[in-house]
Amino acid sequence: MRQIFLLLFLCILIQNTHAFGAVSFPGQNGEHEKITRIALKGLGISPKTMDELAGKKGSPAAVGAPDRPDRGLMDRHHVHFDGGDHLDIAGYPQSRKNADRTINDCRKFIFRQLSEAVRIAGGIVDASGRVRTEEIPTIVSCLCDRKLGRAKCSAFGALELAFHASQDFYSHSNWVDIPAKGPMRWQDHLRHAERR
Repeated sequence: MRQIFLLLFLCILIQNTHAFGAVSFPGQNGEHEKITRIALKGLGISPKTMDELAGKKGSPAAVGAPDRPDRGLMDRHHVHFDGGDHLDIAGYPQSRKNADRTINDCRKFIFRQLSEAVRIAGGIVDASGRVRTEEIPTIVSCLCDRKLGRAKCSAFGALELAFHASQDFYSHSNWVDIPAKGPMRWQDHLRHAERR
């Protein structure tokens, strides 16, 4: 009986702390998948490739892979755009200068990953512009484990980091939050942002 109560408590805790998650699971809403699908809609990406890149129910795929504990990326602030928050209120726990530095570092990280994805994707075609089919998996999908392999999967490895960090900017920083009206303490701003 004690284990059942512990499991229920953990489910409630997960629901309250991980609402912006990579998969559709109790407490998460597959936001990375939804954002990626909306952003790439209409670009002619095949359904299988979209599933590999954006994910599908029960699988975070490439864009959600940085949230997988086995990837070892959970504490990498660049990957999750962490530490870029600031509010111009006395006592806020981070200065504007530190927030700006973090924002710029994360932005540079995103652009490095996009450049890397473009460089790797160049290996999908030969010098004549013909597709090198051996660089595109057909039977087994890309595993999103960031190991170098076929060009398509390796390019996804760089794209996943760029997309994930870009999306986390909106959920892990407060740059797009709308402050409550009137005087407030920085703790009030955090509570207001959680209600939105």
